Amino acid sequence: IKRLPVVKDDTDMLAAIKLGLKKGYRRFYLYGGLGGARFEHSVANIQCLQYLKEHDAEGYLLGDRQMLMLVKEETITIPAGEELYVSVFSLSETATGVNLKHLKYELENAVLTNSFPIGISNETVGKDAVISVEKGSLLVVLTKKK
Repeated sequence: IKRLPVVKDDTDMLAAIKLGLKKGYRRFYLYGGLGGARFEHSVANIQCLQYLKEHDAEGYLLGDRQMLMLVKEETITIPAGEELYVSVFSLSETATGVNLKHLKYELENAVLTNSFPIGISNETVGKDAVISVEKGSLLVVLTKKK
């Protein structure tokens, strides 16, 4: 147990992430960081996903029926299996070269901006889904349908 002062610059989650990075961890599963009574902490935890990417690590923010992750200038695969809603948002001002394959609504070499939520409520179709972005950062939100 590490006790932190109440008054500090880092959130408790960011302090824990920094400690984990210092100890050499590169993959973080962050539970209980969504859907609480204080929405601003959910936003801060999404920013923690960006912090992890900037420090060559990956993070997954897990809620009751959701998982959030950040995709930055890379390709990820979502294995076929559960029926999911898949939403993709640009966290950078623009995200270019965005590709969504094997989803109900596909995109090829698209540009997403952080002011137009075109990537919401897509769906898996029983194949491995592929999401890629050439330049910029995407927040990917996976939500179980049932």
